[in-house]
Amino acid sequence: MPTHDMVHMWNTREAPLAAEGKAKRLTNLLLFVGSLKGAARDRVAKEACRTVPPREHGGNTDIKNLSIGTRIYFPVFTKGAGLAMGGLALLTG
Repeated sequence: MPTHDMVHMWNTREAPLAAEGKAKRLTNLLLFVGSLKGAARDRVAKEACRTVPPREHGGNTDIKNLSIGTRIYFPVFTKGAGLAMGGLALLTG
């Protein structure tokens, strides 16, 4: 889980790319923030980052070369944070 400072760094770093159309920002249609509503949801929507680009936190790991026995080390930047993953599938021959 990235820290607030890290998310700010990513947004600052990627803003010029987004302005040139080379990076995408989240839109309200793509934003999933659980039960947040109103001002809280709007604040998160302005700060949120897409998970697809590879960044310091790992990013999207839909990598065809990952296979049984592969080890990936994900850093944790927030004390007490856990690891959340989704879309895991085991493909067998």
